[in-house]
Amino acid sequence: MTDIFIISEYLMFGHGLESLLTEEKELNVVGHEKDFDLALEKIRKLQPDVVVVFGNASDKAYLSIMSILEAKPNTQIIGVSVQDNTCYTYRATRWNALDVSDLVNAIKGDSTVELKYVC
Repeated sequence: MTDIFIISEYLMFGHGLESLLTEEKELNVVGHEKDFDLALEKIRKLQPDVVVVFGNASDKAYLSIMSILEAKPNTQIIGVSVQDNTCYTYRATRWNALDVSDLVNAIKGDSTVELKYVC
């Protein structure tokens, strides 16, 4: 079962998504919040596997995404733009570059370096 938390500046979109996701047997919506700061508190407590962020490309939304990744780096975050239904995925990946070529390869997307979270 995958636990999902929804953050939506737009209540209709958030409630609509929650209604649609509850029909999926392997998905469990554990929470829904409009306010980003309250959402972060709930996410820290509930520890969902996925956070869906509905909204516009506001600075507050981006800061919230970064805060979620800092609080729980393994959380998958899916951002949804309400203007054009574009979806973005965010994930924290931290790795050590042995030299500049590791960074260049990661930028090009053809890295042979295993990118994994390092504590």
